[in-house]
Amino acid sequence: MREPLPDLSAARAARRLVLRLAQLPRLGPDDTPLPEFTQAGLAASLGITQGAVAKIVARLVAAGALEESHRRVSGSFRRRTVYTLNGMGEMLAHELEAKMGSRRTGPGAETTSAHRPYSAIP
Repeated sequence: MREPLPDLSAARAARRLVLRLAQLPRLGPDDTPLPEFTQAGLAASLGITQGAVAKIVARLVAAGALEESHRRVSGSFRRRTVYTLNGMGEMLAHELEAKMGSRRTGPGAETTSAHRPYSAIP
């Protein structure tokens, strides 16, 4: 039986963090991660504090959506905690992307030139 995905409907920063991790390249066992996989890197890319990121990743790790490992990070001499999406986290990211896409194109949604097909742009 599949575990339920964590509910991130009220947690905007958590949604942004999951989507940001989904945009990063997948790491192999011998890959050296970029600083964006760390708490400090995620905080900088999302424009939130590192303390806020620490709380979010702790909840997502406990929910089973993120995995943490200790690895050498590009540009750093010591090992850092690196966060990656696991299978449940990737499903969560796909679900969030689908919800965001349906909001943009759903009934009553305003269509901007960025979301209109090319044929509809004057």
